[in-house]
Amino acid sequence: MSLYLNDFIKEIYKDLRMTKKKLTFEEVRTILKIEVDKSVLHIQHIETGTGTTENQVLQSLQHITKEETQFNRTLEDDRKKIENKVDREMSKILKSNGFKIDKKSLEFKTLRKRVIELKLLRYSHKKDYVSGKQTDLNKFLNECDKKFNLGVSFEDTLTTELELQEKLQQSESILGSRIVRNDDEVVEVEETHLISELIDEYLEETERQKDLREKTIVEYRSVLEMMVEIIGDFPINE
Repeated sequence: MSLYLNDFIKEIYKDLRMTKKKLTFEEVRTILKIEVDKSVLHIQHIETGTGTTENQVLQSLQHITKEETQFNRTLEDDRKKIENKVDREMSKILKSNGFKIDKKSLEFKTLRKRVIELKLLRYSHKKDYVSGKQTDLNKFLNECDKKFNLGVSFEDTLTTELELQEKLQQSESILGSRIVRNDDEVVEVEETHLISELIDEYLEETERQKDLREKTIVEYRSVLEMMVEIIGDFPINE
């Protein structure tokens, strides 16, 4: 009996780890909002890392322009290379948050296209911010809102790094990702869901796929809850 229960738990746990959420357009919008906020932090870091003399500002602008030119040239000559890079970035985020990765889906294609557009938009605002032409990043946020229909009102915009960091930390509860900074870029640290957080979703998916009886679903739930109680409620990717 104990061997049967052991094998049964292993099989359920394997299925539980393989349970994936389908990406929706609402979640695409949520990811884009976070990417926009990360872009604001990135622009701020570039500006504060630029020297104060005219020559230092010019050097920074030349570096940004060189990056922008190279990005645009690659888009023209080898767009697939840019798309593959964005796909890897987005797949990492989606995978760490339990989403099913379907690069052929309309939702994923939309996310990819919008992220590429965001990168292009960021270059122009980065140059304006570093040169001093623009000192209000709310303009960048408003342009992103208009272009991507993010629903970001002027009241939601941020002017300080502390405010932005606080908002990015709030995004953890939405996508389960933690935002940190290094010297040049804002990066996303992979995190994942606890076992207990996926039980309901797993049972719903299993019931739909296997057409199980209610009694069986109750038994599955009891086994999963017992498993969590015995081994602990740890991240599903461990």
